[in-house]
Amino acid sequence: MQEKAKGPHEFFHVLSEDEAYLKKNLVFSKRTGEMVGYVNLDPIEKELAEIDRLLEAKVDQVQVAPPARPPLADKLLCYMVQSVSKEVNIKSVVATFGTSNMTKESLYQKTWDVIAACELANAKIII
Repeated sequence: MQEKAKGPHEFFHVLSEDEAYLKKNLVFSKRTGEMVGYVNLDPIEKELAEIDRLLEAKVDQVQVAPPARPPLADKLLCYMVQSVSKEVNIKSVVATFGTSNMTKESLYQKTWDVIAACELANAKIII
């Protein structure tokens, strides 16, 4: 059986972007990716901070500044592609980014990076 030739309209897609706030102490299973639930990790964090303080006190007269920790993400930026053709039913998340303070310039750059990746995969994005 010969496959039907694709029309040019079947390669066109719409890119959607959404931002969701992340709840603190939300836990996911690394193995399955499913949400496990909320866990209060404050006692563990306090114990680790105390261990760090004790270890720093034992360091001989050399004070080494701890490396700067990157800010924790409090939002999730998600890009989704959806086909415009009824013959091709594509609706898929193509990129996600954890963010905290995103500037308009950073959002602009990430959007064009996602568009470029989609176009390289032969998914034409309608702007």
